[in-house]
Amino acid sequence: MKRAGFVFAPAAALVLAACADRNPVATVDPPAARPSADRLECAVRVREAALTCGAGLAGGARGVAIGGQNVFVRLVSANVAYDSASQTLGADVSVQNLLEQAMGTIDGATPDPAGIRVFFHTGPTVVQGSGNVWVSNADGQDAFTASLQPFFRYPGILSTGQTSAVKRWTWHVDPAVTLFRFSLFVETRLSPALVINEIMAHPTTASEAAGEWFEIRNTGRDSVNLDGWTIASGGDAGYTIHGPLVIRRGEYLVLGASTDTVANGGTPVALAYTGVDLGNDNGDWLVLRSPAGQAVDSVDWGAAAGEPGSPPPAGVALELASPTDDNLFLSGAGSAWRPAVNAYGTGQKGTPGARNVRGISLVALAVGGSHACGLDAVGQAWCWGSLVSPDGAFATPVSQPAGTHFVQIVSMASPTSCAMDESSRVFCWGQDVPLGTTIGYSRSATPIPQPDGVQFASLWGGMESGCALTPDGQAWCWGWLPASLSPSAIAMPLPQGVRFSSMGLHLHLCGLSPTGQAYCAGFNDYGTLGDGTLGWRESFAPVHQSAGVTFASIDASFGTTCALTPAGQAYCWGGNSLGQLGDGTTENRLTPVAVQQPPDVSFTAISAINFHTCALSSAGQVYCWGATDVADGIWIEHHTPTPVRHPPGVLFSTVGVGFGYSCALERVSGQPYCWGINTSGQLGDGTGMVRPGPVAVTR
Repeated sequence: MKRAGFVFAPAAALVLAACADRNPVATVDPPAARPSADRLECAVRVREAALTCGAGLAGGARGVAIGGQNVFVRLVSANVAYDSASQTLGADVSVQNLLEQAMGTIDGATPDPAGIRVFFHTGPTVVQGSGNVWVSNADGQDAFTASLQPFFRYPGILSTGQTSAVKRWTWHVDPAVTLFRFSLFVETRLSPALVINEIMAHPTTASEAAGEWFEIRNTGRDSVNLDGWTIASGGDAGYTIHGPLVIRRGEYLVLGASTDTVANGGTPVALAYTGVDLGNDNGDWLVLRSPAGQAVDSVDWGAAAGEPGSPPPAGVALELASPTDDNLFLSGAGSAWRPAVNAYGTGQKGTPGARNVRGISLVALAVGGSHACGLDAVGQAWCWGSLVSPDGAFATPVSQPAGTHFVQIVSMASPTSCAMDESSRVFCWGQDVPLGTTIGYSRSATPIPQPDGVQFASLWGGMESGCALTPDGQAWCWGWLPASLSPSAIAMPLPQGVRFSSMGLHLHLCGLSPTGQAYCAGFNDYGTLGDGTLGWRESFAPVHQSAGVTFASIDASFGTTCALTPAGQAYCWGGNSLGQLGDGTTENRLTPVAVQQPPDVSFTAISAINFHTCALSSAGQVYCWGATDVADGIWIEHHTPTPVRHPPGVLFSTVGVGFGYSCALERVSGQPYCWGINTSGQLGDGTGMVRPGPVAVTR
């Protein structure tokens, strides 16, 4: 919608800066945290009775400044006239509030006696002609950005979208003046904009009462002192805050039943209340009231009309994805509240005192070199890291054809991923996408050329290539293969009479026969093929497995290959410079050696790439070895499997490794977690920070 500006003549728009507190010492952010203040620079052409205005630079306004043309405040003028006899230029001016906070009040109910004041920051100053100009009917003068600055006062409260009464502005203008300039700021108090942003109603701490808390976020443009504010809850006595408790703009504040982090499960509570009990059913409610009794925000544990309610989950906080969401109902199909995914303290989930983490639930995980992808329950692909731009630090949905539902997904070491849909069609996106006659880049999921009449049953990915298997075990591959570059799927020759049931690839290919015999081809500089030799091999050769050892799964990497027996014992071979074979040494191995697993630990999945390897135990614990831990950017070697430090209460269902990082899916929720280096956003936590332990992937 096009909005009218502040005009003295045809279409001249006004930019204002509203300074949100006249006593900044006690309540505003430090100067380094303030936003820049857009001031209005105005030019008045007297002969034409025309005024034009535009945004200028900040000019030292005190308080928290807000600005932006037709974003925060709009001034509208009418009845513009210049009277040469009285040498007066005048206009009827009104103020409209475009903020989501009421103006002219400190609590949303009581008008500020000072009203809303429009200050002349500079001028008026004569630019052309000669003589003097001054504001002739100002409501007063005060020190704002300088001493004795004229202002116009608008009394009362302006709610969001409301326009004030008209006030006549006049200037004295000497006859010889043809052009003058001035600039404006608006100073006002704003009503609080506090949102109940997160609620832990049913903690699983040793003392449930001590572990209860809720979090508020200041979404407004000014700090708020909660002295005299009241917390009310259904059927409880309630609690009134006594003494200063300031929450600055953008900050989070946790109020709970106990400040004892041992008793409350590790929650950073800023203030402990009494007389408030957050219920575990769907019949409770919570209200935050200003000293004037104004209900600034409230949450009902139930659901909207026609929707069944549900009790809060145990040990899991409920949080808003955005503070702008409607947070009235804590439960129900239309509720904006979601279970927290970030683990903290003693096995609780939530983000007390910090930005809410909006998680994602996946049913499949595919980890590539510097990016990872996964599938959700409806077949939508999500990726994070180097494959995604510009928001690689967060999980982002892949653009896939309408109605397409993926059932399998793989990620390459290069920034490429592929997926198979319900009709066995293969789609790829990223850097190395096979396009029939060439390999190129595609931002969206693009179908690759497939042989006529061939049905695929499973999908595999590697360095810069992918493979799909038919139901009878025939492999069709594309990209950089052991013998050539293939821009479309071609059949790979397999050993005579061998039916492959599993495959891994990363510049070399490996597979398993139905009897558990491994075969490999391709890159072999470190003994990666496991046949006792070195050097490139274009044909498949059997891996030298010890007598009685058979494999149920295999994972082939750049310089290392690992496999699992049916009983969950891991074997690895190839490069071992950092202990990535897990046999307690750093010696390269040309044939499989047993990984030194902890006693009574069996592995159900294994993933190897370059210099580190990870495996998942049957109990849901991830173990890694090689260059696995990162402390201050320095790799720490482990030559045997070492348990990863899981978040409290989190167990995993699958694991995958990339270049210097690893990812896993939580057993129950399907929430992905990643850890390690983060230079390309491959951990998906919204940062570029190195993480020594698993952190939740966000979106």
